[in-house]
Amino acid sequence: MDIFVKKAEKILVDVFVWEQDDDLKATHLEGEVPSGVDAEIVKFTFKKADYRDSLIIGQAVQLKPTDNAPTPEGNIVDFQDAILKTLLMSVDQSGTITDMRGKINELHPTVARSAVAGALQKITI
Repeated sequence: MDIFVKKAEKILVDVFVWEQDDDLKATHLEGEVPSGVDAEIVKFTFKKADYRDSLIIGQAVQLKPTDNAPTPEGNIVDFQDAILKTLLMSVDQSGTITDMRGKINELHPTVARSAVAGALQKITI
């Protein structure tokens, strides 16, 4: 058993993207794609979070305990943003690989949120 995260360890997330009623739709769950829709599969590559990454993400979210909640609460939008900015490495769309450093803010919000949801099923923070 190795307790250290290797720099080469990657998390791959497929996001299914399609247009519907002039709006872009996306999901990380293939079963959520409507039948008969030809969704494009966009491949997201995240790095596996190490301790430092988990600190950066936690500090960006600023989890705060409240009187009404037994566990700390944070802002989900800040959490999603921190995951993307800390862990997203590249996006492969139709064979064109884009290095995401400095380009994360250009992602369509629906696609970005779907990528984060898929990543959170595969990583531990």
